[in-house]
Amino acid sequence: MFDETNIFTLENAAVLFTLVLFFLFFMMIVNVIRFSLASSKFKKYTKEKLQLNQKENRREKVYFYENESFIYLKFLLKRKFLDSSDKSYIEAGNKSFRLYLIFVFNVFLFMVAFITFVILFGEYIHNLK
Repeated sequence: MFDETNIFTLENAAVLFTLVLFFLFFMMIVNVIRFSLASSKFKKYTKEKLQLNQKENRREKVYFYENESFIYLKFLLKRKFLDSSDKSYIEAGNKSFRLYLIFVFNVFLFMVAFITFVILFGEYIHNLK
């Protein structure tokens, strides 16, 4: 009487999970673009204000050269831009910081979802012929 034609199979689950992975990957790319656009504006303000240059650190007889991007990222993560009195600079810094956190969360979520996908459906995909 009732034909069960819409059974949720393992193959359908794998396809659905793959679509979720593609969506997370797409959102990761979108967040990279958003962060880089906001970051470039904030980096320009920071260069004008602080004149970030290469620094040389010496640790245990080895020289480490910190390039401009690394110094800028440390500056952003320590939120030193809040010491400024310029409102637009603080807003640009907060936006960059928030978008950086969203990007890191998105990368973490994608990696967890991918590992879960491999654990759940790896044997099934391996047995496909």
